Amino acid sequence: MKELEASLAAATTAAKPAAPAYPDLSSRVKELEAALTETQSALLAEQAKAASVTAAPAAADPATAKELADTQLKLETALRAYTLLENERDELLARSTKAGEALATDHAALAARLADAEHRAAAAKGDAARLDAALTALQRSTAETARDYAEQQALLRELRGANTVLAQENYRLKTALARDPNAPRGSNALTPVPVPPSASATGRTYTVVAGDSLSKISQRFYGDPQRWREIYDANRDRLRGETRLKVGLELRLP
Repeated sequence: MKELEASLAAATTAAKPAAPAYPDLSSRVKELEAALTETQSALLAEQAKAASVTAAPAAADPATAKELADTQLKLETALRAYTLLENERDELLARSTKAGEALATDHAALAARLADAEHRAAAAKGDAARLDAALTALQRSTAETARDYAEQQALLRELRGANTVLAQENYRLKTALARDPNAPRGSNALTPVPVPPSASATGRTYTVVAGDSLSKISQRFYGDPQRWREIYDANRDRLRGETRLKVGLELRLP
């Protein structure tokens, strides 16, 4: 009986503390199952003892009858404690299952949010790549536009220079006509201007001297300042969009 009382006391003491919150429920369930097993063993022992007392002769003395009654009372108490322990264990198991399901739901929700964030990050990365490509194309187009603009400006300056040369030639012709009314008229009157001694021309090349321009060189070698574009096209790799000639630059003459 002392062993049964000690077992019941231990089981009751173990059942008193409040059930710990998840995730410690599994350890609490193990403690309850161990207490149930111990209580069940004690119950079996008391049941065996009670059965032996019940099987005694009917003329048993009052002390035996009292011991039997005490044993039955203790059995009932042990059964109630056992039932309470089982109920608490089942409740803890249910709470553990519910907490596990909630944890699984939270995990699934977090996984979905992570997948959505990764998808949006990939989309943002794709947008950034497209914007970078568009910016590169825009920069390239801007550079080409700036280069074309510089070339057009250079051509415009050259045209102005050619117009200046033509105006000077026209003034020279008018002056010559005013002095000699019998001088030939028209475009055939234009004659090439001799190359100054400081300039050198060998074969189809010409070395630039101070004061030169494409129009003047065209006038010198072709008798027509408007053919400067042919010289420019033949020397694009050397002029690089510039029409201002550097002294000493060697030009190819087409």
